[in-house]
Amino acid sequence: MVKLDIAFDEIDNIKNIKELSVVLYPDSFFYGLWDLDETLVKSDSHSISNFGKLLKILNKTYKFKIARVMSTVKPYVHLPREDYEKKYYSDYFDGVYDVSKRKSSKKDIDDFLREEISTLHYMDKSIMKVLQASDLTFKTAHISTALASYTFLVDAEVICYIDESKIHICYAKDGKFQLYNQYHCEQAEDYLYYILLVLEHFGLHPHKDAVHIGGYITKDSSLMRLLSAYIKNIVLVDDNLSLPPSNEIAKQHYYDLYLCKSCV
Repeated sequence: MVKLDIAFDEIDNIKNIKELSVVLYPDSFFYGLWDLDETLVKSDSHSISNFGKLLKILNKTYKFKIARVMSTVKPYVHLPREDYEKKYYSDYFDGVYDVSKRKSSKKDIDDFLREEISTLHYMDKSIMKVLQASDLTFKTAHISTALASYTFLVDAEVICYIDESKIHICYAKDGKFQLYNQYHCEQAEDYLYYILLVLEHFGLHPHKDAVHIGGYITKDSSLMRLLSAYIKNIVLVDDNLSLPPSNEIAKQHYYDLYLCKSCV
């Protein structure tokens, strides 16, 4: 999928900027600044290697109350909170992922909002070092934890986040977490395939059950036309995100930043 340019800057008063959201991808990060009215007024993306330098500039320019950092990166594991023991952290990934590949990463754990479930994942060690060396109050979480929390907040069951080469899918039934997974996609048909796969696995009907989608998709895109041919109730997740009135970019493109702000 073609990279979208959704960076913008509509800050009118730096004193009104109070919150920073950062979404981490394997080689890059996307960040947003929120004002006192919880409106997204600036966004941009950079290489991971620029994180430390940029954070120093942002922290010097603005007076953040909090910074929220959300990782979208593998590996991740979900388990009942009562089963977690710190000394066995790496063992929980056995058969799932070779954690020796993440030697330059820091172990992290976050908890679901309404269930006794924990997410084990790894944060880039250089990112954590920069955050810990700053005077910022910050929180971290994995996108799977955030998506699970979002299903509770908006009373939705199937939530999808689409980026340039992946689809993240979370499913909850009757307020209970059932699944999160991320799948690599090279073409539009791949996104459709994985959504239909999840719907079929859980006995959901593509003509009846709603699928909430955010990210790199628009109402008139070829991807939306393809998905709509098979899935009849698609909801673009843009209702709760506030942008400046003059901003004409589709709100769902900033769903990852909104997810970070509202659920990390």
